[in-house]
Amino acid sequence: MTMNIVKPDSSFEFLNKTRIFGIISVVAVLASLVLMVAPGPNYGIDFAGGTNIIVHYNEDVEPGEITEVLRGAGYDDAVVQRFGGAEEREYMIRTGRVSVITQEQADALEQLIYSRFGEDDTVFDFDPEAATKIEVSLPEGAMSEIPAFDEGTGLSSEQSAMLADMTQAERYLRSILLSSGDFGDVAVSQVGAARHNRFVVRLEQLQSSLATELASAFGARFDGVYRVETVGPAVGEHLRNQGVKAVVLAVFFILVYIALRFNMKFAPGAVVALLHDVIIVIGIFVVLQEEMTLTIVAALLTIVGYSLNDTIVVFDRIRENMATLKTKDLRAIVNQSINECLSRTILTSLTTLIAVAAIFFVGGGLIKSFALAMILGIFVGTYSSIYVASPVMIFITNRSEKREAAKRTAAAATAR
Repeated sequence: MTMNIVKPDSSFEFLNKTRIFGIISVVAVLASLVLMVAPGPNYGIDFAGGTNIIVHYNEDVEPGEITEVLRGAGYDDAVVQRFGGAEEREYMIRTGRVSVITQEQADALEQLIYSRFGEDDTVFDFDPEAATKIEVSLPEGAMSEIPAFDEGTGLSSEQSAMLADMTQAERYLRSILLSSGDFGDVAVSQVGAARHNRFVVRLEQLQSSLATELASAFGARFDGVYRVETVGPAVGEHLRNQGVKAVVLAVFFILVYIALRFNMKFAPGAVVALLHDVIIVIGIFVVLQEEMTLTIVAALLTIVGYSLNDTIVVFDRIRENMATLKTKDLRAIVNQSINECLSRTILTSLTTLIAVAAIFFVGGGLIKSFALAMILGIFVGTYSSIYVASPVMIFITNRSEKREAAKRTAAAATAR
């Protein structure tokens, strides 16, 4: 049994307002392009660079309280939101600041490592563009016998908690780096199997400063810093460029796919509709000042795929009807095809919308932004498959047929 919200033989006139909807789409796209320049997208840490810090509290506090403390401490750009459920009492702090490692600090760390472990088989890797971490590989056996070492006195509760979670090798390497007294607090994490002696070193001036401010303001209610993620400005710019490339390449390959599956008269309509959807969703995100992150790039690519699927279903029906209804006008064929696909379009959009809306209302953080982008994409994509892709296809097909007719007329006149 087939479920039809709209009767298969319905005859709604979708294309009699093509000009009006065309103007609306052009205005929306142009407005979105202007907004993308000024004020521009609100780039998240993924693209702009910065630091995400997850902190934990022993009691529930309002994000606004944490924000007020951080603003008073000079973190004017800090954004605080709950991370996970309310019962977990975890909060994500986002700031554009990063604990950057200077070339001078990297050189000093390198000499310190070499002086302790030797240069043979010791690998020291520092990327001055990212400038947020140093990767160190020590010789085999360097950590096989760890001597007694001093971890320092007067440790804060946050430092003590951090040390409790570290391996003996991590604590030993950290003590060596701290012994010079030139680098402030240092975070060391071992990567891969222990026998490989590979470590990542980060300077933690930002983390230590922020933890000190929160501990001072909240006392025993503040439990400590649980996780820190840092993206340098250069890496953020690289990720932003890669995100743009991903969307552009997706649209290009879709153009090729549509041209092969249908013909070049259909392809431009599909591509124009996809660009229309992506640009308008980004424009709305700019208006709402929602963060643009890698998660949103994933949402945009999903929107491209969703919108394309909707457009292909309509184009398939148009192609079938063009073969069987040759006496009908192209506009009438397209309108009939849209009507025949209407139930499928509505059902698909509604079921997807229900699923994504559940994520939006229940989820939080980045997954909520992903769901918002998808909700916008469903509405805009459904609209564009009817009022953008199909009219563009009609325009190109009619123009192509007129050119072919003119060529035939000219050829006939020449033959005489």
